[in-house]
Amino acid sequence: MKIKLFVFSSRCSRKFVAQVHRHINPRQFFLDPKKFYFKWGKKIPQGTHYELELLEPSIKVLRETPIHVHASSRSKNLFVCYPRPIPTLEKAIEIFTVWCVGTACTWDFKIDINTVHNNCKGDNRRFLNIMKKWRRIEYEIQICDIV
Repeated sequence: MKIKLFVFSSRCSRKFVAQVHRHINPRQFFLDPKKFYFKWGKKIPQGTHYELELLEPSIKVLRETPIHVHASSRSKNLFVCYPRPIPTLEKAIEIFTVWCVGTACTWDFKIDINTVHNNCKGDNRRFLNIMKKWRRIEYEIQICDIV
C-alpha cells in the first residue's frame, strides 16, 4: 500500500510518498528489531506493526538536511524513523502525516521536529494544529492517495 501526501505552505509545496509495510512478526521488519526498535524505542513491537518506507522525495533530498529517517539493510530506500509500535493503518497514516509536516518545518526553519513535538507531549493532533500556523507559515496537508 502507498500513501501520497502533499504539504503546502506559503514557502512551497512538497510531495511525500511512502510504501506502507504491514508485518505480524519482527523477523519481517525492514528496520532491525534490536538495533533500531529496542535501541531507540526500548522494546520490539509485537503483533501487527507498520513501517513507512520513503519513496519520495529522493534519498539525496532526504539526506541534505538532518531529519528523522533511518536506513535499512533490506532496502535501498530510507524509512521514517519511528521506533515505537505502529499497530494500525490509521496510526501509520497519522505518523506519516506528522513526519511529513515536521520534515517540511525542518527544511523551512532548520528546527528539529522533536523540538516542537515534545512541547505537545506526544499529542499528534495538537502538533498538527500548531503547525497549521507555525511562525506565520500556514502548513496545509492534503492526503491524495492511499492505494
